[in-house]
Amino acid sequence: MGRLLKSLNILILALIICSLFFQGCASTREIMDSWIGHHQSDLIAQWGPPERTASDGKGGQTFLYERFISTGYGHGYIQSIMFYADENGYIYHWRTQGL
Repeated sequence: MGRLLKSLNILILALIICSLFFQGCASTREIMDSWIGHHQSDLIAQWGPPERTASDGKGGQTFLYERFISTGYGHGYIQSIMFYADENGYIYHWRTQGL
């Protein structure tokens, strides 16, 4: 069951990342900005558990979601989305890498 849930979460994240990629930068910004002000529990309920969490250095947490994008022959890159939540668990910032 654990592997199935993790696979499902990866599939959902892949679909979200693909939709962000195909919708363009302005739409990506709008979609990601819509998470600002939401509680981290909403994010986890929608996206599943992050690959990693860490302190944001201000009493809050960061949540990292990532996936490997294959470019063929064993090469590729990591697409990452990081959300920052304040000490009360509310998302105040996000950033992407590899999109």
